[in-house]
Parts: sequence; structure tokens; C-alpha cells
Amino acid sequence: MFAPHPDHTEQGWVLTVVYDGAQHSSELWIYDSETLGAGPICRLALPSVIPHSFHGVWQGA
Repeated sequence: MFAPHPDHTEQGWVLTVVYDGAQHSSELWIYDSETLGAGPICRLALPSVIPHSFHGVWQGA
């Protein structure tokens, strides 16, 4: 999902949940929307597996 920058809504971050079947674990990977090819700028381990059917939208505060 796309999370826009609060001051520059055409820029932001792309968030995706990645499942590792070998480790049976999930991570949240965060990409800079302007440099997707550079790989994730952050990888966050999640406390439990997120199902493949999970999806959502960004809701500003």
C-alpha cells in the first residue's frame, strides 16, 4: 500500500508484507516510492505470521 508524505502527497513510501515460508515468518518491508529498485529502506520483523489475504489502505491521522 502507498503511504503518502504528509507535506508532499505525490511522494511517500510503499509498504508490503513479505512471508518467508522457510522460516514461517512475516516482515513489513518499506520502500521509498521514488527509488523502488534500490530495495527496501527498512525491514521490520512482525511478531506473528500475517495471512496472504491481508491487505489494507493508508488512513491519514
